[in-house]
Amino acid sequence: MICGAGLWRKGLGETGGVDGTWQAWGGVVVVAIGAIPVAGVAAWWLARWRGWRVALCDVGMVTGTAPWLWMILTPNGTGRSVNLVPLHDLAEQLADGRVIEQFGGNLLVFAALGFLLPVRWSWFARSFRILLVGAAASITVETVQFTLAIGRHSSVDDVLLNAAGACLASQLSRPWLASHTAGVAGAVGRTTALIRREHSSNTSAADSAKVGHAPWHTAPADTEGDAP
Repeated sequence: MICGAGLWRKGLGETGGVDGTWQAWGGVVVVAIGAIPVAGVAAWWLARWRGWRVALCDVGMVTGTAPWLWMILTPNGTGRSVNLVPLHDLAEQLADGRVIEQFGGNLLVFAALGFLLPVRWSWFARSFRILLVGAAASITVETVQFTLAIGRHSSVDDVLLNAAGACLASQLSRPWLASHTAGVAGAVGRTTALIRREHSSNTSAADSAKVGHAPWHTAPADTEGDAP
């Protein structure tokens, strides 16, 4: 099994304990830290056209996912292996005591994507949509690993954990999503009220115009004095 949808395969020279954790996550940590200044500049540049909210979401999704994908798709020799039996590899990990590396890495691979997608687009507010996105992204990565034969192990359990991690992360962004939705609703409400006021004003003006231009009716002449 490989941490992070393909980071670590038992029997390919990995070590355990702290060394094993650093081997699995060290590259991710270094790349992520090094990318922070670049991400900040990119967010500032995009914010001039898209606003800070959108810019931070776009940059965050890329910088939060790219380091994991870089580690996942780094060749680890040659060959390929695959497991299509759900929970088979997870049981092996529990037996080997590699829960932190394996579970933690797999849950975090698409966590940034799951956290920020609902904040960026309200369409992803439903959890099942994030679950589907996480699963689709993970299946794509697993397929690439298997196709390229880069010494990584492709597993359906990776897909399950990657999708679950994205879905769990989306729950953490609920407060921001609710605020965003409220802001949109408020903007829609203000726009609707403005349209109604303009419509009412136009209607009143039209009514006044009709009254002001009403034809004058001349009163009938008094003919009492002309009677014989």
